[in-house]
Amino acid sequence: MAYALRSEGLSRPLVAGITAIIATATPIAWTLVFPGYIDTMTYLMLWLSVIALSRNVVLWAVPFGIGVINHESILFLAPALFVYAVLGAEPQKRLRTGALWGGMFLLSVAPAAAMRIQSGGRVQDVMLGGALSQGASLLQLGVFAAFEVAWAIP
Repeated sequence: MAYALRSEGLSRPLVAGITAIIATATPIAWTLVFPGYIDTMTYLMLWLSVIALSRNVVLWAVPFGIGVINHESILFLAPALFVYAVLGAEPQKRLRTGALWGGMFLLSVAPAAAMRIQSGGRVQDVMLGGALSQGASLLQLGVFAAFEVAWAIP
């Protein structure tokens, strides 16, 4: 679709905006029926990761790490991001870029892994029910509070 829009002579920012609107239209409408739909935030974090990765091999890990905490299925796209980073680097810097990407990947998944370990591997303890239970840890309450705001943003 982006190729077709660019062939019409539209600018890159406009094409990116149109594509983003179309890509998020259904998930945004779905939040009216099902509040707390986390895929919209996951798509945003993935999009920010790709943009950051195209500019800097270090900064992409911040939105990716938030995306992993939000929805672990984003890990499925990690190999594609790795290939994108390595092939986008200059040939003489590909090994360094791959190693740096790997280190940033480990740092980005560390908070989600810590949450998993802290909850004993029980996903429901990290989610809404666990965060609002009487035995909830400060980590669970903090993660819930951080993403509760994202639910209100369609």
